Amino acid sequence: KIKTNIMSIRIVFITLIFIPILSLAQSIAFQRNSELGQGINLGQFTTTLHDTTVESYVHHDTSDYAKMKLLGIDHIRIPTGFFFWTDTLAPYEINDTMLLKLDTIINEIRSYGLKIIIDFHNRVHLLTDTSYIQESNRIASAWKQIASRYANLSPDSTFFEIYNEPYFISDSTWNYVVKESIDSIRSVNNNHTLILANNQNFIFMYYDGVNISDTNVIFTIHHYLPFIFTHQGSTWLETPLNSTGIPFPYNSSTMPPIHPSDVGTVWENHYNNYSITGNLNETRNRFITAKRITDSLGVPIYCGEFGCSNLAPIESRLIWIEGIRELLDSLEIPWAHWNWKTSMFSSFECESCANLDSISTNNLGYNIFCALGLENCNLSNFNKSKINKKKISLYPNPGRSIFTFTFPESIETIISISNIFGKFILEEQINGNQAKINLSTYRRGIYIATVKNEYINQSLILILTD
Repeated sequence: KIKTNIMSIRIVFITLIFIPILSLAQSIAFQRNSELGQGINLGQFTTTLHDTTVESYVHHDTSDYAKMKLLGIDHIRIPTGFFFWTDTLAPYEINDTMLLKLDTIINEIRSYGLKIIIDFHNRVHLLTDTSYIQESNRIASAWKQIASRYANLSPDSTFFEIYNEPYFISDSTWNYVVKESIDSIRSVNNNHTLILANNQNFIFMYYDGVNISDTNVIFTIHHYLPFIFTHQGSTWLETPLNSTGIPFPYNSSTMPPIHPSDVGTVWENHYNNYSITGNLNETRNRFITAKRITDSLGVPIYCGEFGCSNLAPIESRLIWIEGIRELLDSLEIPWAHWNWKTSMFSSFECESCANLDSISTNNLGYNIFCALGLENCNLSNFNKSKINKKKISLYPNPGRSIFTFTFPESIETIISISNIFGKFILEEQINGNQAKINLSTYRRGIYIATVKNEYINQSLILILTD
């Protein structure tokens, strides 16, 4: 039984190496999670598909899925507006016209050999501490219908995400919703792996209130920090964010003045603190903490969303996306980027399109899919050395003393090692395509290796054991 009450876990030293004994269901969840690999979100598609008579939504079709497959995408997360599709009164039936549309989408995606995540996506936050009993009944009833309808789809390639970003609710409310939903799903479907957030989705290292007994689950996180950078120009927020042109990482010489409309709002504090938050340090610590906690709980972890506004400078956008993706890859956390096309988070410059000649690209030809490390990102003219730089191998990891780094090219490279608190340990300069780093004289724990050369600026996690 998984008891995800981590108050006691917080006092454990972060350098403690803990290897849980996994049940069969947990082992299955870990295996399936590891095979999710690299994903993309179909945002602004099935989330807005709620009119049964007028298809007033951005259309995706087989040409989109073919391009995803060609790029090297492994899975597609389908954010789906089930709240719009489900009756407000018992027995809370889902509109069959909508389900038939979803059937078509799923079948088309699966025809390309892509895995799918069916996400109960809430564009309007109807689940609150006062409405949770009725809304929980709707959610649970909807999931029973969904889990039954898709029970015959392979559980190795089909996942159910119970609820997107359940924030601003109490632990007890979220526990109630989770239990009702899982019980409802398992009454008709015992095979599929469930994906579960906590009730403070953006403070994702803490799973304080989540208490579940099902072991065939994956915990999910989303990442959009620093928020003033990733959401710059998002005037649709509850408190509109008007400032744009914000660089990443922070650079005093290129930092624009705050937009006058943001003065006196919460964004003024974000702006004033950006010289501290405008880097990957906090993100690195958050990811490492989340991974350590979920590992100690015997639950795999998945990043279902990370993305950046296209109103950010293109160079900064690519640096941030690549940095987040490399951190996730170094921790072996599968991920799905937000978003494929549509909205200000689109991977393309054209409006609601997926034209390969309109991929978000800098002046040197480096594009957003290369920043995501996708194998075939060079669908247009592109320097392959930028792709090869992703292919650093590290073995063994965990290891007892000597770690071997192998690079795709023989080139002068600097490897620096620091501990989890950022304290510098050692640095070595290598000429060649392989390096051996000896950490036998250091304490067991987690270390960060930073690898830099003409094409590489990448951080990897090292785990040193006895």
